[in-house]
Amino acid sequence: MIPPEIRRSVLLQKAIKLALAGTLLTFASFSATAADPSSDTETPQPPDILLGPLFNDVQNAKLFPDQKTFADAIPNSDPLMILADYRMQRNQSGFDLRHFVDVNFTLPKAGEKYVPPAGQSLREHIDGLWPVLTRSTKNVEKWDSLLPLPESYVVPGGRFREIYYWDSYFTMLGLAESGHWDKVADMVANFGYEIDAWGHIPTATVPTT
Repeated sequence: MIPPEIRRSVLLQKAIKLALAGTLLTFASFSATAADPSSDTETPQPPDILLGPLFNDVQNAKLFPDQKTFADAIPNSDPLMILADYRMQRNQSGFDLRHFVDVNFTLPKAGEKYVPPAGQSLREHIDGLWPVLTRSTKNVEKWDSLLPLPESYVVPGGRFREIYYWDSYFTMLGLAESGHWDKVADMVANFGYEIDAWGHIPTATVPTT
């Protein structure tokens, strides 16, 4: 006899797979009818491509504690104009790379560190994390590389703004276990939106190379 906890886990996985199957069927239908690739909305270029030598120089200079900080920075104006200014200024005497970045980019704000209440059980701790990890990006800044999504979604960690395709499967298993089928439905709907908007489901909702 299969133990109840194993049976429940299997049922949850089947339910998630059925939900995702609807998205994949939509993708198959979309692929069959999308004869003109120009009809797809192009995803933005990742910052390492768009900003070229500026991005590489900032990352190599180790201006920030990690590589994600500048990757998530939002240009304050047209990135191509910023890059052109950088090419003109970088060899000038006294050029300050950090100052240039501060003037031309809005850096991500440090999020508040989540401290769970004392004495929680593991299930209570997990249930308490869902609202902390839920994001909404219906509207994004003009030059932000983050791809907008119509529904809210759950990110893999506190500092993330973006959703990751592969991680989302396991996230949805956890949401289902916690009874948050509404959030599961929202995330599946977002996958369908990505297919409609870009013709595929990106690895993450920030452009990557």
